Amino acid sequence: MLYKFFFYAIIYSAITNSCRAGGPWAQGKGHGFAQDGFSSTVYKNVFDTDGNGQDAFGKFYDFTFQSYSELGLSDKITLKIISPYKYLSGESSILPYSKQRLQGAGNITLGASYLWVDKKIKIATRLEIASRGKNDKNSPSLYNLKTGYTEFEVSPFLSIGASTYKCYWYADIGTGLTKNSVFKFYGEAGYSVFKKLKAAAVMDARIPFKTDNSNSQAPVGIISSSFLYDPLQQYIGTGLKLIYTYKEKYGISASVFGAFLARRVSKAPALNVGLFYKW
Repeated sequence: MLYKFFFYAIIYSAITNSCRAGGPWAQGKGHGFAQDGFSSTVYKNVFDTDGNGQDAFGKFYDFTFQSYSELGLSDKITLKIISPYKYLSGESSILPYSKQRLQGAGNITLGASYLWVDKKIKIATRLEIASRGKNDKNSPSLYNLKTGYTEFEVSPFLSIGASTYKCYWYADIGTGLTKNSVFKFYGEAGYSVFKKLKAAAVMDARIPFKTDNSNSQAPVGIISSSFLYDPLQQYIGTGLKLIYTYKEKYGISASVFGAFLARRVSKAPALNVGLFYKW
């Protein structure tokens, strides 16, 4: 059974913005961070409403291009914006064959953070507002393709972290307030393996307060199989990230994740990569 453990240790946990900056640190007035990232996953299986592996009865393609930016308005206030754009498709693996596609902006997120404690351990609060994603308008909608969660979401966070010359850690703890509110957690701890290369362990979690084993995203008479951005989607993901910095301003990051306690998400390996610039 050991091989199954290692297989599930590299499955995708629906986290597309993992190659990001973050934490309680303020960028500082006039300074900033920008990153363009890409994520892809192709899957034929999903974690169902009970967290078990299930045939999706189709093949799904999920490609995401994402821009992430932070800008310091002052020594304590930092603004950020996340802009994903997705290309999705689903095709049936059973007769009769059909195929549907969807592309468009995902959940565009605007945020602002304030650094309250600027000592050895730093503490900040952050507020984020996310727009609606795009629904599949095909009729009938066989695959429930969506570019993001389809409700506006307001998310307050508490962020705490610290760093030294060789290592850093931080944790973001918050709540997504929407029609189906969720608990959110993101934690990262990194170490400088070499002067320009950091390796980090990452944890990302999304847990809805409401529990419901029914298939909430399925239209009447149609079995939903993609589980793209289901409102009751749940996962706890862990993974590894590598960050290479060139001349303190440019760099590349890459990460791979595993998932456990996952429900209503895809079950397939994926790689996230990003190119960033700091000023």
